[in-house]
Parts: sequence; C-alpha cells; structure tokens
Amino acid sequence: MSKKACIAVVVSAMLLLLTGCATTLSASHRVSLGNSGRIRLLPPKDLPEIDGAHMVTLVRNGKKMMFIGQLRIDSRVIRLDGSSLFGLSLFEVSYNGHTLQSKSAGTFTHPAILVAMLDLILAKRHVLQGALRDLSLQQDSGSDGMRIRNIYEQGHLVMHIEISNAHVGQASIRLDLPAEHLSVLMQPLGNSIKP
Repeated sequence: MSKKACIAVVVSAMLLLLTGCATTLSASHRVSLGNSGRIRLLPPKDLPEIDGAHMVTLVRNGKKMMFIGQLRIDSRVIRLDGSSLFGLSLFEVSYNGHTLQSKSAGTFTHPAILVAMLDLILAKRHVLQGALRDLSLQQDSGSDGMRIRNIYEQGHLVMHIEISNAHVGQASIRLDLPAEHLSVLMQPLGNSIKP
C-alpha cells in the first residue's frame, strides 16, 4: 500500500471516529442521577454566559485522566469542547435547549450527563430547584466565599460540588459522585487558552 493510500485510510478512520450524532430532546427531557433522581436539562438562557478554559482532571476508580475543557455558554447554546493535553480533539458537545449534538474521538460520558453536570454547577439555586425530581439541593457558603452544593436523593449524598469564590469561568471547581467513585477537578487556565 502506498504512503498516500495509508494516509487516506488513517484520515477516513479518524473521520469515522469523529462522526457525531444529534438528538432532539423534549422540553421535559430528564437525566438520571442516583437511583431514581432526575434532572431536567436547562436551556442555555438559564445559565450564566461563560467563555473559559479549564484543566480537567477526572479520577474514577483510582484511574486518572486529564484534558482541557473549553466551555462557551451564551443565551442560545452551551458548547463544551474537550481536547487532549497535546491539542487533539476528544469530544464536542453542544445543546441549544432542544437538540443535543455530540462528536467523540472515543468513549466518554454520555453528552446529556455532561450538560446535566454543567446545570448542577452553574444554574442559580431557584432555577435548579425546579429542574430536580426526587432530588434535593443544599447550598452553603464557606468562610472563604466558596460555594458548596450537595445533591441528595432520599437523604443520601449523590453529588458534592465546591466552587471557588470567582466568576465560574475563572473558578476552581471540584465535583464528587461518591457512588460512582468519580471525582472531577476543574482548574482555570484563563480566557487566552483555546484548545
């Protein structure tokens, strides 16, 4: 096989891997969280406008993965792009309140769950309360101004979130899902970093 043919095969394989999907969701689409808890995905207009990059460290069952996450939210769309530390695209997720689109160069958490996590981190408390079913939200502030959110299902902690005292685009964020043995740390890189 010639070098040109090899390159064509590799490019074709990469395009197949990056093939995305689009899903139209109903206005009442809910994502499972815990055993029976659910969260209705919020439209972008219910979240703060953001354009920022974070170094994301995921630890699940003791295995660590790092990537750069670029989050852009305006009143029309939520867009989350993940890239490797070498700049290769890992995934793209966008949600306009009706259609969830995703592209992936491998396996990653279902895109609806990523959007739900963003809702849980970013939405104002009163907006988020209306989106939760069979879940309760407790929000506190630490002495250093850190926002702490705990999501419970029937008294059991499902998710713990800590957000540093900064605009969320520049905030350090920690998210723990004890039942999933999953911990996520997001540290800001600054607005000038574009993966």
